[in-house]
This record gives sequence, structure tokens and C-alpha cells, in this order.
Amino acid sequence: SSHVWKNCRRCPGIKRFGESYRPEAPKYILHEEGETIHFLIKSKADEYCFTNFAFIHLDGSGAVSKKILLSRYPYKAYSISHFY
Repeated sequence: SSHVWKNCRRCPGIKRFGESYRPEAPKYILHEEGETIHFLIKSKADEYCFTNFAFIHLDGSGAVSKKILLSRYPYKAYSISHFY
């Protein structure tokens, strides 16, 4: 997870989580394609990851099971609009 924090250090206002927190999003990054994390947001159940290629949403709201739903939205196919 150290490469996540290396990239997030340049984002003002971002603080490093405690060492016990291990983000899930880096497992789904296309490192061989040159994808890097630019911004990572973690809520109680979800993780939101913005990379140079896509927006990745990990939905972990199923408290009964430990399954995580991965949604990947490449910027080429899904343009960001209606941003407030």
C-alpha cells in the first residue's frame, strides 16, 4: 500500500490512514498498463478510487457476507459530468 500513499502525498488535505487500514482498491489496479492511483476515499462500507484510467468503486455494504462488488468505470467509456 506504500505506492498509494506516495501518489496521494501530493494531494493537499489528504491524511494517511492508520497502519491497520489496508485499502482494497490497489488489488484491482492495472499496474502492467501503467495505471496509478491519484485519489482514494474510504467510507465505512465503500471505497472510491480515482486513477489515471478509471474510477473504481468497491461496494462492501454486505455486512452479512465479506463479498465486495467491484465497479470499474473507464474514463474513455464513462465521461465525468454533472460535477457539483
